[in-house]
Amino acid sequence: MAEQTHAADDAPHEPEGAGAPPDPRPEDGPLESERAGAATESDALTDLERGILEFEEAHPRHSRAKEDAIRADFGYSPTRYYQILGTLIESPVALVENPLLIGRLRRIRDRKRDRRYRAS
Repeated sequence: MAEQTHAADDAPHEPEGAGAPPDPRPEDGPLESERAGAATESDALTDLERGILEFEEAHPRHSRAKEDAIRADFGYSPTRYYQILGTLIESPVALVENPLLIGRLRRIRDRKRDRRYRAS
């Protein structure tokens, strides 16, 4: 018995969610700066990544008020915010975009890391 084909079966299939706008706050997905591959000159930070750097520049100290602002402005937990920020600190694109901030954040991170290793 021959199989019947339908015209719909021959049409190209779009993946689920095609045409839908991307989620501006990917809770579990990688950010542009987290994706594998070396940065090129044409790479740029996303609006979210740029916003996080601007926020960090405006709010340099960790406080309860900063945590509340992170939740309100980005919809992230402070833990997720600092995970993203940690990734941005390593990003060559972020270093080019804001060298003073990234340099300061790297120094702070390195000092904390050194203290932690000396204490153990």
